[in-house]
Amino acid sequence: MGKPIKCIRVFKHLQRIINEPSFYPHLQRKSLLNRIAENIVWGIKYHEINDWYNYWGIDLKGVSGDKFLSENILEHTLMYINGEKGKNKKRYNYVMLLDDKFLFYAVMKGLHLPTPEVVAFYTGSELKYLNDFSQAQLFRGGETYFAKVIYGSQGKQVEKVNNREELEKFKEKWRGNKFIVQKTVCQHKEMSAINPLAINTIRMVTVYDGKNIKVLSAALRCGSKASGFVDNFSNGGGAVLIDRNGRLEKYGLHFKGVPTCTECHPDTGFRFAGYQVAYYDEAVALAKKAHAFLYASCAIGWDIAITDGGPTIIEGNYHWGLSIMQSKDYQIKNKWQELCDAYGVKMGI
Repeated sequence: MGKPIKCIRVFKHLQRIINEPSFYPHLQRKSLLNRIAENIVWGIKYHEINDWYNYWGIDLKGVSGDKFLSENILEHTLMYINGEKGKNKKRYNYVMLLDDKFLFYAVMKGLHLPTPEVVAFYTGSELKYLNDFSQAQLFRGGETYFAKVIYGSQGKQVEKVNNREELEKFKEKWRGNKFIVQKTVCQHKEMSAINPLAINTIRMVTVYDGKNIKVLSAALRCGSKASGFVDNFSNGGGAVLIDRNGRLEKYGLHFKGVPTCTECHPDTGFRFAGYQVAYYDEAVALAKKAHAFLYASCAIGWDIAITDGGPTIIEGNYHWGLSIMQSKDYQIKNKWQELCDAYGVKMGI
Protein backbone atom coordinates (compact mmCIF):
# COMPACT_ATOMS: atom_id res chain seq x y z
CA MET A 1 0.00 0.00 0.00
CA GLY A 2 2.94 2.36 0.70
CA LYS A 3 4.11 2.79 -2.91
CA PRO A 4 0.65 3.48 -4.44
CA ILE A 5 -0.07 6.09 -1.74
CA LYS A 6 3.31 7.74 -2.36
CA CYS A 7 2.67 7.80 -6.13
CA ILE A 8 -0.72 9.43 -5.59
CA ARG A 9 0.85 12.10 -3.37
CA VAL A 10 3.57 12.79 -5.94
CA PHE A 11 0.97 13.01 -8.71
CA LYS A 12 -1.16 15.49 -6.71
CA HIS A 13 1.94 17.52 -5.85
CA LEU A 14 2.94 17.77 -9.51
CA GLN A 15 -0.64 18.54 -10.51
CA ARG A 16 -0.70 21.49 -8.10
CA ILE A 17 2.54 22.92 -9.53
CA ILE A 18 1.47 22.50 -13.15
CA ASN A 19 -1.96 24.08 -12.52
CA GLU A 20 -0.56 27.06 -10.61
CA PRO A 21 -1.03 30.41 -12.37
CA SER A 22 2.10 32.03 -13.77
CA PHE A 23 3.95 34.47 -11.55
CA TYR A 24 4.60 36.49 -14.72
CA PRO A 25 1.21 36.82 -16.48
CA HIS A 26 2.52 39.56 -18.81
CA LEU A 27 4.92 37.04 -20.40
CA GLN A 28 4.03 34.12 -22.66
CA ARG A 29 3.80 30.73 -20.99
CA LYS A 30 4.70 27.28 -22.32
CA SER A 31 1.94 24.86 -23.24
CA LEU A 32 0.41 22.58 -20.63
CA LEU A 33 2.04 19.50 -22.20
CA ASN A 34 5.44 21.20 -22.15
CA ARG A 35 5.08 22.08 -18.47
CA ILE A 36 4.04 18.53 -17.59
CA ALA A 37 7.01 17.06 -19.48
CA GLU A 38 9.51 19.47 -17.93
CA ASN A 39 8.38 18.70 -14.39
CA ILE A 40 8.62 14.96 -14.99
CA VAL A 41 12.10 15.30 -16.51
CA TRP A 42 13.24 17.50 -13.59
CA GLY A 43 12.04 14.87 -11.09
CA ILE A 44 13.86 12.05 -12.90
CA LYS A 45 17.05 14.08 -13.37
CA TYR A 46 17.34 15.62 -9.91
CA HIS A 47 15.30 13.23 -7.71
CA GLU A 48 13.05 16.01 -6.47
CA ILE A 49 9.82 17.85 -7.21
CA ASN A 50 10.57 21.44 -8.22
CA ASP A 51 8.22 23.49 -6.05
CA TRP A 52 9.78 26.65 -7.51
CA TYR A 53 9.14 25.81 -11.18
CA ASN A 54 6.71 28.70 -11.71
CA TYR A 55 8.36 31.06 -9.24
CA TRP A 56 11.68 30.83 -11.08
CA GLY A 57 9.91 31.43 -14.39
CA ILE A 58 10.80 28.07 -15.95
CA ASP A 59 7.18 27.90 -17.16
CA LEU A 60 7.86 30.81 -19.53
CA LYS A 61 8.58 30.42 -23.23
CA GLY A 62 12.27 30.71 -24.02
CA VAL A 63 13.40 29.79 -20.49
CA SER A 64 15.28 26.52 -20.11
CA GLY A 65 15.26 24.58 -16.87
CA ASP A 66 18.89 23.63 -17.57
CA LYS A 67 19.88 27.16 -16.50
CA PHE A 68 18.76 26.51 -12.93
CA LEU A 69 20.40 24.87 -9.96
CA SER A 70 18.37 22.15 -8.25
CA GLU A 71 17.97 22.11 -4.47
CA ASN A 72 19.20 18.51 -4.25
CA ILE A 73 22.41 19.31 -6.12
CA LEU A 74 22.96 22.40 -3.99
CA GLU A 75 22.57 20.41 -0.76
CA HIS A 76 24.73 17.54 -2.03
CA THR A 77 27.63 19.72 -3.22
CA LEU A 78 27.43 21.99 -0.18
CA MET A 79 28.07 19.06 2.16
CA TYR A 80 31.08 17.90 0.14
CA ILE A 81 32.62 21.37 -0.16
CA ASN A 82 32.15 22.05 3.56
CA GLY A 83 33.72 18.71 4.45
CA GLU A 84 30.60 17.13 5.92
CA LYS A 85 30.95 14.21 3.49
CA GLY A 86 33.59 12.69 1.22
CA LYS A 87 37.29 11.91 1.52
CA ASN A 88 38.04 15.35 2.98
CA LYS A 89 35.45 14.99 5.75
CA LYS A 90 36.30 17.23 8.69
CA ARG A 91 36.30 16.17 12.31
CA TYR A 92 34.20 19.15 13.35
CA ASN A 93 30.97 20.54 11.91
CA TYR A 94 31.17 24.33 11.82
CA VAL A 95 27.51 24.70 10.82
CA MET A 96 26.65 25.12 14.50
CA LEU A 97 28.28 28.55 14.48
CA LEU A 98 25.52 29.65 12.10
CA ASP A 99 22.59 27.54 13.27
CA ASP A 100 22.91 28.34 16.98
CA LYS A 101 21.78 31.95 17.40
CA PHE A 102 23.52 32.33 20.76
CA LEU A 103 26.86 31.03 19.47
CA PHE A 104 26.53 33.20 16.36
CA TYR A 105 25.95 36.29 18.49
CA ALA A 106 28.96 35.43 20.67
CA VAL A 107 31.20 35.15 17.58
CA MET A 108 29.98 38.42 16.05
CA LYS A 109 30.26 40.22 19.39
CA GLY A 110 33.75 38.85 19.96
CA LEU A 111 34.85 40.09 16.53
CA HIS A 112 33.32 43.53 17.24
CA LEU A 113 31.06 43.26 14.21
CA PRO A 114 27.73 45.14 14.36
CA THR A 115 24.91 42.86 15.52
CA PRO A 116 21.85 43.42 17.76
CA GLU A 117 22.71 43.01 21.42
CA VAL A 118 21.56 39.85 23.19
CA VAL A 119 20.70 40.79 26.77
CA ALA A 120 19.64 37.40 28.11
CA PHE A 121 19.80 33.67 27.42
CA TYR A 122 17.10 31.25 28.55
CA THR A 123 18.59 27.86 29.45
CA GLY A 124 15.28 26.02 29.35
CA SER A 125 14.54 26.72 33.00
CA GLU A 126 16.34 29.95 33.89
CA LEU A 127 16.88 33.36 32.30
CA LYS A 128 20.55 34.39 32.51
CA TYR A 129 21.48 38.02 31.82
CA LEU A 130 24.59 38.95 29.85
CA ASN A 131 27.22 41.69 30.03
CA ASP A 132 26.08 43.21 33.34
CA PHE A 133 22.55 43.58 32.01
CA SER A 134 19.91 43.04 34.70
CA GLN A 135 16.22 42.24 34.92
CA ALA A 136 15.58 45.76 36.20
CA GLN A 137 16.82 47.20 32.89
CA LEU A 138 14.32 45.24 30.79
CA PHE A 139 11.57 47.45 29.29
CA ARG A 140 12.67 50.33 31.54
CA GLY A 141 12.57 52.90 28.76
CA GLY A 142 9.75 51.33 26.77
CA GLU A 143 12.14 49.21 24.69
CA THR A 144 10.93 46.09 22.90
CA TYR A 145 12.85 42.86 22.39
CA PHE A 146 12.73 39.71 20.32
CA ALA A 147 12.71 36.24 21.84
CA LYS A 148 14.22 33.67 19.46
CA VAL A 149 14.61 29.95 19.95
CA ILE A 150 18.30 29.33 19.23
CA TYR A 151 17.69 26.72 16.51
CA GLY A 152 14.66 28.36 14.90
CA SER A 153 14.46 29.18 11.17
CA GLN A 154 12.13 30.79 8.61
CA GLY A 155 10.87 33.26 11.19
CA LYS A 156 9.35 30.46 13.24
CA GLN A 157 9.64 30.48 17.04
CA VAL A 158 10.38 34.20 16.99
CA GLU A 159 8.22 36.47 19.12
CA LYS A 160 8.19 40.19 19.72
CA VAL A 161 8.24 40.93 23.46
CA ASN A 162 6.75 44.21 24.66
CA ASN A 163 6.65 43.73 28.46
CA ARG A 164 7.58 41.41 31.33
CA GLU A 165 4.23 39.62 31.24
CA GLU A 166 4.81 38.59 27.64
CA LEU A 167 8.34 37.43 28.44
CA GLU A 168 7.02 35.25 31.28
CA LYS A 169 4.45 33.80 28.89
CA PHE A 170 7.15 32.81 26.37
CA LYS A 171 9.29 31.31 29.13
CA GLU A 172 6.38 29.04 30.00
CA LYS A 173 5.52 28.34 26.38
CA TRP A 174 9.10 27.43 25.46
CA ARG A 175 10.04 25.75 28.73
CA GLY A 176 12.69 23.15 28.02
CA ASN A 177 13.88 25.06 24.94
CA LYS A 178 16.75 27.51 24.81
CA PHE A 179 16.17 31.01 23.48
CA ILE A 180 17.81 34.43 23.38
CA VAL A 181 16.33 37.82 24.23
CA GLN A 182 17.63 40.36 21.73
CA LYS A 183 17.25 44.11 21.43
CA THR A 184 15.04 45.34 18.61
CA VAL A 185 16.80 47.00 15.68
CA CYS A 186 15.65 50.46 14.62
CA GLN A 187 15.77 50.30 10.82
CA HIS A 188 16.60 53.09 8.38
CA LYS A 189 13.66 55.37 7.61
CA GLU A 190 13.82 54.45 3.92
CA MET A 191 13.46 50.78 4.82
CA SER A 192 10.45 51.63 6.97
CA ALA A 193 8.92 53.39 3.96
CA ILE A 194 8.92 50.01 2.16
CA ASN A 195 7.22 48.29 5.08
CA PRO A 196 7.13 49.67 8.64
CA LEU A 197 5.78 46.54 10.36
CA ALA A 198 8.96 44.44 10.20
CA ILE A 199 12.71 44.83 9.85
CA ASN A 200 13.18 44.43 6.09
CA THR A 201 16.52 42.65 5.74
CA ILE A 202 18.94 42.08 2.91
CA ARG A 203 19.56 38.37 2.31
CA MET A 204 23.09 38.43 0.90
CA VAL A 205 24.84 35.21 -0.06
CA THR A 206 28.64 35.25 -0.02
CA VAL A 207 30.83 32.39 -1.23
CA TYR A 208 34.43 31.55 -0.38
CA ASP A 209 36.43 29.64 -3.01
CA GLY A 210 39.49 29.12 -0.83
CA LYS A 211 41.07 32.38 -1.94
CA ASN A 212 38.44 35.07 -2.40
CA ILE A 213 35.05 35.95 -0.96
CA LYS A 214 32.43 37.09 -3.47
CA VAL A 215 28.74 37.98 -3.45
CA LEU A 216 26.75 35.23 -5.13
CA SER A 217 23.42 37.06 -5.03
CA ALA A 218 21.34 39.42 -2.91
CA ALA A 219 17.67 40.18 -2.34
CA LEU A 220 15.63 42.47 -0.14
CA ARG A 221 13.15 40.56 2.00
CA CYS A 222 10.07 42.64 2.72
CA GLY A 223 7.56 42.07 5.48
CA SER A 224 3.86 42.72 5.00
CA LYS A 225 0.62 42.86 6.96
CA ALA A 226 0.37 39.12 6.46
CA SER A 227 3.86 38.40 7.84
CA GLY A 228 3.58 40.80 10.78
CA PHE A 229 6.85 41.61 12.58
CA VAL A 230 8.98 39.20 10.48
CA ASP A 231 9.92 39.38 6.79
CA ASN A 232 10.10 35.67 5.92
CA PHE A 233 8.58 34.00 2.86
CA SER A 234 6.98 31.29 4.94
CA ASN A 235 5.04 33.86 6.94
CA GLY A 236 3.68 35.88 4.02
CA GLY A 237 6.51 38.26 3.20
CA GLY A 238 8.02 38.78 -0.26
CA ALA A 239 11.38 39.45 -1.86
CA VAL A 240 12.95 41.65 -4.54
CA LEU A 241 16.29 40.85 -6.14
CA ILE A 242 19.08 43.44 -5.78
CA ASP A 243 21.44 44.07 -8.69
CA ARG A 244 25.23 44.34 -8.31
CA ASN A 245 25.00 48.11 -7.83
CA GLY A 246 22.59 47.82 -4.92
CA ARG A 247 19.44 48.76 -6.80
CA LEU A 248 16.17 46.85 -6.56
CA GLU A 249 14.95 44.97 -9.60
CA LYS A 250 11.51 45.69 -11.05
CA TYR A 251 9.40 42.94 -9.48
CA GLY A 252 8.65 41.68 -6.00
CA LEU A 253 7.49 38.09 -5.58
CA HIS A 254 5.67 35.72 -3.26
CA PHE A 255 3.73 38.20 -1.12
CA LYS A 256 0.82 36.37 0.51
CA GLY A 257 -2.42 37.14 -1.29
CA VAL A 258 -0.56 38.39 -4.39
CA PRO A 259 -0.47 35.44 -6.84
CA THR A 260 1.83 37.14 -9.37
CA CYS A 261 4.88 39.36 -9.50
CA THR A 262 4.23 42.95 -8.42
CA GLU A 263 5.97 46.25 -9.15
CA CYS A 264 4.89 47.74 -5.81
CA HIS A 265 4.66 46.60 -2.21
CA PRO A 266 1.06 45.34 -1.77
CA ASP A 267 0.49 47.29 1.47
CA THR A 268 2.48 50.52 1.16
CA GLY A 269 2.51 50.98 -2.62
CA PHE A 270 6.31 51.44 -2.56
CA ARG A 271 7.64 51.03 -6.12
CA PHE A 272 10.66 48.72 -6.25
CA ALA A 273 12.36 49.38 -9.60
CA GLY A 274 15.64 51.24 -9.33
CA TYR A 275 15.51 52.00 -5.62
CA GLN A 276 19.05 52.34 -4.28
CA VAL A 277 19.36 50.34 -1.06
CA ALA A 278 20.94 52.54 1.63
CA TYR A 279 24.45 51.52 2.75
CA TYR A 280 24.54 48.66 0.24
CA ASP A 281 28.30 48.84 -0.41
CA GLU A 282 28.88 48.89 3.34
CA ALA A 283 26.64 45.82 3.70
CA VAL A 284 28.72 43.98 1.09
CA ALA A 285 31.94 44.89 2.89
CA LEU A 286 30.51 43.77 6.23
CA ALA A 287 29.32 40.39 4.88
CA LYS A 288 32.71 39.72 3.31
CA LYS A 289 34.53 40.71 6.50
CA ALA A 290 32.36 38.42 8.62
CA HIS A 291 32.69 35.51 6.18
CA ALA A 292 36.50 35.74 6.38
CA PHE A 293 36.28 34.68 10.04
CA LEU A 294 33.85 31.82 9.29
CA TYR A 295 36.29 30.28 6.83
CA ALA A 296 35.01 26.71 7.14
CA SER A 297 31.72 27.57 5.38
CA CYS A 298 31.90 27.95 1.62
CA ALA A 299 28.57 29.78 1.42
CA ILE A 300 26.65 31.88 3.95
CA GLY A 301 23.32 33.64 3.63
CA TRP A 302 23.55 36.82 5.71
CA ASP A 303 20.47 38.61 7.01
CA ILE A 304 21.52 42.25 7.22
CA ALA A 305 19.41 45.08 8.58
CA ILE A 306 20.02 48.67 7.50
CA THR A 307 19.92 51.25 10.29
CA ASP A 308 20.44 54.99 10.15
CA GLY A 309 24.07 54.34 11.14
CA GLY A 310 24.74 51.58 8.60
CA PRO A 311 24.37 47.80 8.22
CA THR A 312 24.10 45.35 11.10
CA ILE A 313 24.16 41.54 10.91
CA ILE A 314 21.05 39.83 12.25
CA GLU A 315 22.16 36.28 11.51
CA GLY A 316 24.04 33.98 9.17
CA ASN A 317 22.42 30.99 7.46
CA TYR A 318 23.87 27.70 6.25
CA HIS A 319 20.71 27.08 4.19
CA TRP A 320 20.82 30.39 2.37
CA GLY A 321 17.61 30.27 0.35
CA LEU A 322 18.03 29.13 -3.24
CA SER A 323 14.31 29.73 -3.77
CA ILE A 324 14.69 33.49 -3.30
CA MET A 325 17.99 33.94 -5.08
CA GLN A 326 17.11 32.01 -8.23
CA SER A 327 13.95 33.96 -9.04
CA LYS A 328 14.72 35.22 -12.56
CA ASP A 329 18.49 35.11 -11.79
CA TYR A 330 19.92 32.78 -14.40
CA GLN A 331 23.55 33.06 -13.22
CA ILE A 332 23.28 31.20 -9.90
CA LYS A 333 23.98 27.78 -11.44
CA ASN A 334 27.04 29.00 -13.35
CA LYS A 335 28.44 30.74 -10.26
CA TRP A 336 27.87 27.62 -8.15
CA GLN A 337 29.61 25.54 -10.83
CA GLU A 338 32.65 27.81 -10.51
CA LEU A 339 32.66 27.29 -6.74
CA CYS A 340 32.43 23.49 -7.14
CA ASP A 341 35.29 23.56 -9.65
CA ALA A 342 37.44 25.54 -7.21
CA TYR A 343 37.00 22.77 -4.60
CA GLY A 344 37.18 19.89 -7.07
CA VAL A 345 33.62 18.80 -6.32
CA LYS A 346 31.50 17.29 -9.09
CA MET A 347 28.19 19.09 -9.50
CA GLY A 348 25.82 16.13 -9.57
CA ILE A 349 23.87 13.75 -7.37
